[in-house]
Amino acid sequence: MIIINRRQEGILHELNQKGYVNVVDLCETHSFSTIIIRKDLNFLENEKLLHRIHCRASKQPIYAFERDVLYEDAGRGKKEIAKEAL
Repeated sequence: MIIINRRQEGILHELNQKGYVNVVDLCETHSFSTIIIRKDLNFLENEKLLHRIHCRASKQPIYAFERDVLYEDAGRGKKEIAKEAL
């Protein structure tokens, strides 16, 4: 069972309405510091309730912007080029 506070509930509510949230907007809406909001977003991400991307969070993962996927794709291309060069 996940226990979340009212601020985190507010974040999830706004996320469900818009599909994404922004740290600065959340700070203004909920009158909390960026540190508190970022901690909440980290907690909610660890609970698999949202996906963080830079200063935003979304309901759905955006794999195109995740570093591991970008580097993995680049690595495959380099290996294929090396095979052809030999």
